[in-house]
Amino acid sequence: MILYKYFIFNREEIFNNSITLAAMKQLILVVFVIFASMVDVLGQGGILKPQGARSAALAQNAETFKDLNALFHNQAGLGFIESAGGILSLERRFMLQGLQHASMGFALPVQQGQAFGFTMQYFGNTDYSEIKIGAAYGRKLQENISIGAQVDYIGVQIREGGSEGVVTFEGGVLARLTDNILLGVHVFSPVGVRFSNDYRLPTIFRMSTQIEVSPTVSIFAGADKDIEEKENLKFGVEYNYLDKASFRIGTGTYPTAVSFGFGFKALSDAMIIDFAAQWNHLLGYTPALTLGYEF
Repeated sequence: MILYKYFIFNREEIFNNSITLAAMKQLILVVFVIFASMVDVLGQGGILKPQGARSAALAQNAETFKDLNALFHNQAGLGFIESAGGILSLERRFMLQGLQHASMGFALPVQQGQAFGFTMQYFGNTDYSEIKIGAAYGRKLQENISIGAQVDYIGVQIREGGSEGVVTFEGGVLARLTDNILLGVHVFSPVGVRFSNDYRLPTIFRMSTQIEVSPTVSIFAGADKDIEEKENLKFGVEYNYLDKASFRIGTGTYPTAVSFGFGFKALSDAMIIDFAAQWNHLLGYTPALTLGYEF
């Protein structure tokens, strides 16, 4: 995780400062996150964790999304977006005040099968925070296959330890293999980008398969793999009712968690509203809310 590893590399600078109340609050938060890391419950942590309520409800099976949620997961999905729109997602890890995650994004199609995207994410609080700013592009190569890429700025700030940022990139492919099977593959930071303290951003591979069992039911299965961590296997089911409401469940193996959620469309299907909750047996619930609007 960025938080834990960045703290380890900067611990001398932090401790050399006077122990203020703010520093004590920071250390308490760090101790909690270190403990959470040891019991394998924060996954990639911070801004590197997938965002969005639809994704959360499906145990992070998101690489086949072709709506505004593609902004947060697989830029190849932008090739299927036909209308400009914006999306906002909010999450609070384990209902704790210091672990908020907020994301926003905008998609702008420029011609048939091509779109640009912009995203911004924030995780943390005034004592410790992470930001991610990305500019993306996705396009269809053929009717059933698209590619996408994004340039990212990743920044970390510790109140008593300063701030720093690096630039990296990510990208993916989305393909319809058969009439009812989609495959999405995504990689984050495939090159060895490092902070000045020699901490290396993790390279993360993600893959999801979506099987459209019927016009109303889809089954998702996939895997996430941080090259320095154990793989996470993920499974989910989504049921759509009259193209107006959706019900979702999911489960993942690393960290072990179950999830559920629902969503519906409003304002003549221009607005999407999604809610989800993930549950971990050690730390409890993580609620998530996503609002999206297509113009």
